[in-house]
This record gives sequence, C-alpha cells and structure tokens, in this order.
Amino acid sequence: MARLWQEYAKADHRWGGADLTVISLELLTVGLAGPCATYIAFLISQIVPKPAGRERANLQAKMWFLATTLATAELYGGFMTFCPEWLSGNTQLAADDPVYLWLYLVFFNVLWVFIPAWVLWEAWKEVSGTFERAGQMTGWEKGK
Repeated sequence: MARLWQEYAKADHRWGGADLTVISLELLTVGLAGPCATYIAFLISQIVPKPAGRERANLQAKMWFLATTLATAELYGGFMTFCPEWLSGNTQLAADDPVYLWLYLVFFNVLWVFIPAWVLWEAWKEVSGTFERAGQMTGWEKGK
C-alpha cells in the first residue's frame, strides 16, 4: 500500500509529504469510511439470502442510510482534496506529464466521483420507490 501511495505522490506531490488536508481526510477514511464500507459489505451479505420481510427491510434501511452517508462523504472529501489545490493554482499537481495527469489524477480520481454518484443515484431510486409504494398502500395518489 505504501508503494502505491508513493507512486501516486509523483502525480500529486501533497501525498508524498505532510499535507494537513490530505492527512486529515485520510484519518477520516481510515477511522470512519473504511469501517463503514466494511459494515455495508456485511449488511449486503446479510440482505442477499434473506426473504422479503421486516428483517430484510431493516437491514436494507441501514445499508442505504450508511451507503448514502459514505457516498456523500466521499464526494465531499474529493472536493476538499482538490478544491484548495485548484484555488492555489495547481502547484502540487504534475499536470505536465500526460500519464500522471490523465491516468493518475483524472482517471483514478474520477472513479471517486462516479462510484459515489452512482451509489447516490441507486439510493435515490430505492428511497423514492419506497415512498411510492408506501403512498400506494395508504391510498395516496400522485399529484394531489
């Protein structure tokens, strides 16, 4: 893992030193996001074999709440990682090397935008579908 970190630091020099923003965000990642992602994976493993019912619904509610929270935190963390650098003129980013720019900085970091955005989209569909089903069960009609 340290070798990957060192390699990425060639593209974003802040990762090779003691940048306080990077350290702060990585502390949150290790302390909160990692365990949260592990628990989400555990919840998914519990949801899959369960038949429809109250227990499965409770597990799904926990999973979608945590997935939404984690995805939002990832998007916010990405913004807080790069926005200060953009505002200061990209002095720490290796934009002159096409491999570092397009592969390391753009491609690998876009994954941290698209995947959380996809999770939020799936969560939106799940939540809106749940409200729609609840509305149908109570006789609620759209548009009224």
